[in-house]
Amino acid sequence: MASNARILYNMDVWDAATITGSSQANTDLVPANVVHDHVSKMWRTTGKASESIVFDLGSANNITVFSMFSFNLTASATVTLQAHASNSWGSPSYSQALTMATDADGVVLERIVFFLNQTYRWWRVTLADSGNTAAYLQVGRMAAGQFYETTRNINQAFNITMFDPSEGDRVPGRQTFFRNRKRYRRAIVKFNLQSQTQTDKLSAIMEKTGNSRPMVLALDPDNRPSTDSMYCYLETPLNQAHAFIGNYSTAQLVYEEKME
Repeated sequence: MASNARILYNMDVWDAATITGSSQANTDLVPANVVHDHVSKMWRTTGKASESIVFDLGSANNITVFSMFSFNLTASATVTLQAHASNSWGSPSYSQALTMATDADGVVLERIVFFLNQTYRWWRVTLADSGNTAAYLQVGRMAAGQFYETTRNINQAFNITMFDPSEGDRVPGRQTFFRNRKRYRRAIVKFNLQSQTQTDKLSAIMEKTGNSRPMVLALDPDNRPSTDSMYCYLETPLNQAHAFIGNYSTAQLVYEEKME
């Protein structure tokens, strides 16, 4: 049975972890930046052949989704997610190579969303990208926790629009000058005839995140877990209309991706 849309909205345990990295470029580009809400606040390494970052959650915690956004890795990079009962990585209890998502032209999408079901205190992410033209590797956000899967899926007639926020001047017949910016997407979705339980859960998520805290939204977790996912904010109010006894429908919900 295909999975419904999934939402990671509570990253509190992950974000509160004690974090150590194999290296850092300077005192601003530190490992702890990967749990900052703003993806433009980077962790940058001093090398690219073999780098790692370790998360101590303080106690064993169940993780069902790991995600990573806004990075400079190439399509040939390797990313490995590991977990263990102690801070010892010679033979970790869990180790999984993650797939780098690319678009139809083979361009890296700068997002990885991976679903799992593991319970450990210590987590490590290793990065290797020797062919990278930069002398370093950098990552904007790593987010993990337990996802919520909707019991009633989104209306399949959802909409995804891509925007280009690049700024500049275009003069007819002359050279154009632009400050190139990362493209971002906006998803417009609806939930039709959802149960009271899901209605209450969406209200709890809204209470937690409001319109000011980020979440990870996975629209097609089974087939396109990274491609059709986004690190985003809910831009609209949560309007849930009562259709009939025990069933509600939402007005259009707008989720806007954050790339910078």
